[in-house]
Amino acid sequence: MPSDLNYQVTRREWSALNESNFECSCCGFQSAPTQEVPSGYMEVFVNSKDEHFVLCSICATSKKLGRQVSGSNNHGLILHVTNLEQSHVSNVARITCTSLISSLPYAKAAQNLISQFQHMQATKKDYLFLTDTGSVIQTVTALTSIRANKMEEASSIFKHLKYFPSKAEYRHIFKYWHQINPDYFTPPPSLT
Repeated sequence: MPSDLNYQVTRREWSALNESNFECSCCGFQSAPTQEVPSGYMEVFVNSKDEHFVLCSICATSKKLGRQVSGSNNHGLILHVTNLEQSHVSNVARITCTSLISSLPYAKAAQNLISQFQHMQATKKDYLFLTDTGSVIQTVTALTSIRANKMEEASSIFKHLKYFPSKAEYRHIFKYWHQINPDYFTPPPSLT
């Protein structure tokens, strides 16, 4: 996967993307392909039963933290969140970051919400392996050091960690998604 997360899809991937209508099976966001971005910034995964499922690049990166995004290894925040699933965090990140990048009418409310999420960064108090608050790199290092026979225990320890992407590193993706699905970013009635 190139660091800008834009890749040429295979026929098998294209089939899976079309069958899913380019909809993320985690957060429900729906993208679309263009000639320049044939994947729509969606990724196809195959489970152990050889079944295909599609994830948006945010949800996919939450499962592949070790990869680069826009040339950076530290491409977002690791949050300690007990009451939200990754799907909720992905959607909040997509809407808030896009509103700031594209100067949407609710940008000020979005900035306040991003500030609240920044206060949820995982800390050394929560996870002893961290020295830098909310570090993707340190989280990846900790996850890769877990032995295979300890995966179930690790899942319990790390279950509250969620990924919030960097506005700067995902800028081109947020702009793309806003262009191809502007209705998704329409301000909620309470913010207009």
